Amino acid sequence: MADINELQRQCGKALLDLEIPLHIAQECLFHRESRQGTEKVHDIVEKALLVEINNLRLSRDRLSGLHEKISKQALDCRGAQHLLEDDVSHKESSLGIDSMCHQLNNYSRGIDLLRRASKSTIPRSAPRSRGLSSQAERAKLSQLRSDSQNVVNAVATTVWDFWSNTNNAFDRRAQEMAEAQEPAYSCTCRRKAIQDKSMPLKVAQTRLEARCHREGVELCKIGLVQEVYDIQGAVDSLTQAAGVGGTHQGSC
Repeated sequence: MADINELQRQCGKALLDLEIPLHIAQECLFHRESRQGTEKVHDIVEKALLVEINNLRLSRDRLSGLHEKISKQALDCRGAQHLLEDDVSHKESSLGIDSMCHQLNNYSRGIDLLRRASKSTIPRSAPRSRGLSSQAERAKLSQLRSDSQNVVNAVATTVWDFWSNTNNAFDRRAQEMAEAQEPAYSCTCRRKAIQDKSMPLKVAQTRLEARCHREGVELCKIGLVQEVYDIQGAVDSLTQAAGVGGTHQGSC
């Protein structure tokens, strides 16, 4: 009985271990229902969660059926054990009677001719029937132990596989979200860079315009011209890059 009790405990533990993953997967699916706008789509994550939840429920039903079979077999084994214990008690009593009969002889006290004793009054039994029944129950238990181990291992493997598939789907979705946000961040950085260079460009152009009004030999080529060209070139490059980014990703 210790074997089947341990088998029942292991199956019950495997069944209980499914509750937490099932609860987590259902909670993830529930929270994803609160998404808004274009994010509320049936993506790979939702599909993976639905498949995982379905597998967990099927595994739970499978283990529940196995647990019921083990519980029924435990009752059958206890019944067989009880019959064997009764049989042992009867055999011990019969051994005492047979020992007494073995010691009877012609001079023993209490011997008598009992006319009522006949073949019809002697009960018949099948001494091997209980032994065969016990062997059959042990064979069932052995097969059930093998089946239980196979089912528990198969459930553990499928649960792990579907959990890994769901995690991979979450990773891919997170990567897609990061890639989608990167162009918007780049556009923001370009606008900031253009804005930062606009004031120095205005200052340089204003200085150049003012110095163009000098007279005589003071009206000469100075480094401000190159500075204006450099700043303007940088602004044009950033503006062009922002325009290209806007073409592919929408307006920056």
